[in-house]
Amino acid sequence: MNPADPPEIALEAREILNDGSRRIGYLVFCDGALAAVLIEVTEEDTGAIPGWYLEAGFGPCSSLRVVDPPIFPTLEDVAPWVVAQIEQAMN
Repeated sequence: MNPADPPEIALEAREILNDGSRRIGYLVFCDGALAAVLIEVTEEDTGAIPGWYLEAGFGPCSSLRVVDPPIFPTLEDVAPWVVAQIEQAMN
């Protein structure tokens, strides 16, 4: 990744096993490298808003760096967050 260029964020839909059931999920790639795994959550799951939960993160998106994993209201909210995590890690 050239620091002057914004990273390319791509999402790939997959079924994810969670609590013994299959859920819709997404693999999140940053310039072709796996950065995160998202899983769909409902209001029932969260007690609040439905959306996409950070099930696993890698590198700058790792749970070692992200103390309170976010719930993204939409998939469009994912890319800016991943880019922000990468930029924060570079500083």
